[in-house]
Amino acid sequence: MTTPSCRTCFGISLGFGFDLTLIHLWLITSYELWHLTLMMSMIDTDDILKNLPHAFPFRMIDRILEIEKGKKAIALKNVSIDEPYFLGHFPNEPVMPGVLILEAMAQTGGIAFQSSFEKEEEGIPVLARVEEFRLKRRVMPGDQIIIEAEVLHIFSNLAKVKVLARVGEESVAEGTLVLAKRQGFKESSGQGV
Repeated sequence: MTTPSCRTCFGISLGFGFDLTLIHLWLITSYELWHLTLMMSMIDTDDILKNLPHAFPFRMIDRILEIEKGKKAIALKNVSIDEPYFLGHFPNEPVMPGVLILEAMAQTGGIAFQSSFEKEEEGIPVLARVEEFRLKRRVMPGDQIIIEAEVLHIFSNLAKVKVLARVGEESVAEGTLVLAKRQGFKESSGQGV
């Protein structure tokens, strides 16, 4: 039995009964499933970012890379020279303020904690306490910070979260935060305070 020509179904016989048409179909199907999964996760993470109560210039997360419900979140922050704090911190040698790195870590931890909520009405996570925090390296314009947050414990309305920020493989900051659910938070339109 011979394989039809490539013009009709892209089949190529390898001489031992294996048909490249099957490989081609498998690759297309695998790609389509991967693409569909990627698109669904992007839509889901965009929705999650919309649930953050922060607006410019205090939204410190640009993208959510991964969420494991109630356990962890990984987010990305692109550090641009256009960020408003670089005008004065420091004009000749711009460095991202450590408190803003901490804020990005708290927002990522909040997303990890919030993913454990049964309903959106349960409130929003807010930073309650910084148990440990250590800066290890400067963050400058052009850096891309990957922020990892792992929920260690959830106690009713509180969560203890371990956070790590890195640029490439180099650690920038790490710490342990306590987050609390804030009830009755009314979202603003993001226009002013």
